[in-house]
Amino acid sequence: MSLPVFLCDALTGRTRPGEALALDGAEGRHAVTVKRIRVGERVELVDGLGTRATAVVRAVEGKARLLAEAESVAAEPAPRPRVTVVQALPKAERSELAIDLATQAGADAFVPWQAERCVARWAEAKEAKGRAKWQAAAREAAKQARRARVPLVAEPVDT
Repeated sequence: MSLPVFLCDALTGRTRPGEALALDGAEGRHAVTVKRIRVGERVELVDGLGTRATAVVRAVEGKARLLAEAESVAAEPAPRPRVTVVQALPKAERSELAIDLATQAGADAFVPWQAERCVARWAEAKEAKGRAKWQAAAREAAKQARRARVPLVAEPVDT
């Protein structure tokens, strides 16, 4: 069975085997309370920028933090060719499904597009919220697809 994958802010391209890594916040809570990861279990940690580490859990602190020791660390090369999806703003929640599926299929970046005749619009107040939702969907889909890189969501463009 494959190891569970978590996004770890403490992991960087400079991390070396044997270093301690803390997984806390929402990812730590997910690992400890939802996945029920225990001391001695192995996990995969990614930084979302291409670095992947296999680690052994050394301690669980409370319900939202675990400490792991890196066994191996590798930098994954950026995929070629790079795929950028220009996604029109659909109505309702369909955009998050599109981001999810495209991320799992290998998209590297997303550009929200507000066509002139598009019914759905992101006003200035909605733009930040919309981009955050798209970024969260891309983040979760990247974890599900076991990717070391999380796609980026660019500023919206219009025509």
